[in-house]
Formats: sequence, C-alpha cells, structure tokens
Amino acid sequence: MIIDEQKRKAIELLVSGEHTKTDVAKFVRVSRQALYDWLGNKDFMAELDKRLQEIKTLGEKEFNAKLLKAIDEYWYLIQTTKDSRTKEKALSYWIDRSLGKTVSKYNIQATAKQEDNNIKPEDLEKEFEEWEDEIEE
Repeated sequence: MIIDEQKRKAIELLVSGEHTKTDVAKFVRVSRQALYDWLGNKDFMAELDKRLQEIKTLGEKEFNAKLLKAIDEYWYLIQTTKDSRTKEKALSYWIDRSLGKTVSKYNIQATAKQEDNNIKPEDLEKEFEEWEDEIEE
C-alpha cells in the first residue's frame, strides 16, 4: 500500500489522539470502513507505529531535559515545606526511590509496556489516561 497524502493526514489525526476514528474518516473524506481497512494494512500500521514511536522518543527527550530541574524543585519543596506530614511523605518517597523500591503499581506496568515495540494508538490513549489519573491524585 502506498502511503499517500490522505493516509498521512489520517495517521497524523490518529496519532494526535484528539479525534475518533469516525471523525478521522470524515476529515480525510473516506468511509469509516476504508479507514478500518487501512488500519488492517501492514504498511499503514507500520507508518502509524513509526510516527507513534517518533512522538514517544520526542516526549522522552523532553521529559529527560526537564528532569534535573524537576528534581531540584522537588527537593526545594521538601526543604521549605512547613507541613511535617507533607515533608515526611516526600522524604519517604525520595528514600524509597533512591533505594530502588517500587513506589507504585504504574512503574511495573510502564516497564512492561516499554518492552513492547508495537505501539497501538489505543495503548497510548490508555497510558495518557493513567498518567492523568496519577497527576490528579
């Protein structure tokens, strides 16, 4: 299958995670069935997976670039908080991380998912939802 401009647009819309498959089909002016046929094609899926991997790599680089500053800010908050319970929880978390103790169920799942090189849009959507849930906690 040749990945033409219409299919590239569909891939970008799918990767964005902002649209349903029905909406994507409408935007690229094909039937939903045509979009599902593309999703069943190995060339289309390879291009989609490639794009998802590029985004994941970019996100990891962005995250790593900000990690040292985040650690410094976290340590500053630990040092300056007036609430002893908050300080105790933060220090406990810091110590557990430093000693390599598992601090959440998510860490185990993330490691398992990193080993899977076949990234599907549904998996990314689920991961983003899990991250949002963790952030809200």
